[in-house]
Amino acid sequence: MKKITNNAMWGKIAILLNFLIIISFVLSMFFLMKFDEVNTQLVDIKPTYESATVKMHDVRQPMRKDSAAVAFYSTKLDSLKTVVPQNAAEKKVVADELKRVSGILKDEITNKEKTDSIVLATETEYLPIKTKYDEISLTTEEKSNSFSIWAYITFFLLLGKILIFAYWNYKNSKNLHQIANWMKNGHAPYWSFLGWFIPAYNLIKPYNVFSEIMNESQYILTEKAELPKKEHDNTEFFLGIWWTMVLLALVICSFILYSTFFTEGPMYWKLNHLSVVVVAIIIWVIYLLIDIVMILKYNKLNKLMMDNESKFLH
Repeated sequence: MKKITNNAMWGKIAILLNFLIIISFVLSMFFLMKFDEVNTQLVDIKPTYESATVKMHDVRQPMRKDSAAVAFYSTKLDSLKTVVPQNAAEKKVVADELKRVSGILKDEITNKEKTDSIVLATETEYLPIKTKYDEISLTTEEKSNSFSIWAYITFFLLLGKILIFAYWNYKNSKNLHQIANWMKNGHAPYWSFLGWFIPAYNLIKPYNVFSEIMNESQYILTEKAELPKKEHDNTEFFLGIWWTMVLLALVICSFILYSTFFTEGPMYWKLNHLSVVVVAIIIWVIYLLIDIVMILKYNKLNKLMMDNESKFLH
């Protein structure tokens, strides 16, 4: 005995998750703007910090060389002082060498003092820049972590919603396969899940599956006189808008948000960050609200099939 199942509960859970996603996404965008406030400061100071760091590195290079030279000639001078000449000729040679090494050591000490003064002056300029950069960098990391928490919450809510939506479609597809023999030539119910997770396929397959379920259900109900025949059916139009908003929200918006806030490419510099966030929120809200409308619309079809189950069972 074939039986049509009532799947409205899964649609309602998907709707509830949609509302939670809206709240979570708006909060994630709020924390993204908080991150952006400090990140723009970090990006602005970064060239100055990097330039100062390179300059600091360059002035420290001679300091290491001068310190090594002073250490070398100091050791050599100490060694010469321990030499005991055996005769007058050796004494003169040692004395000349002591004088030569002492002169070199004096010059090296002078060079080191000059280098140390340059390093000290450079450090005086560098340390405030480094301190400010480190402070902004730490604040940026904290704000990034706050955003990441809400981004992950949004992601897992979205993943859960997709799985619930896929299961809802799976159950609805099973209903159609129970009552319509021609459905064996359509999408197998398991495509309700696979369509979302196979790369490239997921750009169109979920739409194909849901469109088939919606259109075939309407056709069956119309044939059984449970739905009035319409001269113009806008279902495919609304399905197209629904899937367009899905792609805009999940693919295009994600790419633009990442390129605007987490890279320093053209989008970072050219786009107004607040406007990007506002548009992203609008797109996500429209997508999720249309998604809710489509779920409610199909739940009504599911209820009609349940109420007239005897007409479909053979």
